[in-house]
Amino acid sequence: MTEPTWLTRARNFIGIAEIPGVKNSPELMRVLDWADGWQDGKTIGAQNDDEAYCAKGVCAILEMCGIRSTRSPAARSFAKWGQELDGPALGAVVVFWRKSIEGPFGHVGFVAGRDAVGNVMCLGFNQGDSIKISAFSPHRVLSFRWPDGQLKPKTGFATLPLLKSDGTVSTNEA
Repeated sequence: MTEPTWLTRARNFIGIAEIPGVKNSPELMRVLDWADGWQDGKTIGAQNDDEAYCAKGVCAILEMCGIRSTRSPAARSFAKWGQELDGPALGAVVVFWRKSIEGPFGHVGFVAGRDAVGNVMCLGFNQGDSIKISAFSPHRVLSFRWPDGQLKPKTGFATLPLLKSDGTVSTNEA
């Protein structure tokens, strides 16, 4: 199964973590610098790794691949970005609600697969204060999105690779 270039690029950063306290992870900050479309020492929103940066991470990866992102630090900004998909696809941008389905808070990442109990396996930034693949309940999904100008993929859980997971879903994305 061939994966989109942006998912392959995102995999290169798995394992980068925040530095607790007032210091920032230089490696993480270099990646987030791309979130506004330029690697110019500035990023969108606040300038540290001790904040919600999942959307900045998705923006950065897309921009590195030449795909215009929302250039917004808000996860839910991706809920109307690009093309809507009718289900999950490998590499799709997935938007989740956080705290409340009606509220302003969210989380965003890339679909990396599924686990044996039916969770969405998401490669994301700020998942447990690092970049990693985590399981998410499909009940938290607000939308699956695909970049404009890219041919839509086949969708559905059956199209996704099966990834190892203990079934514990993410609860720390802020």
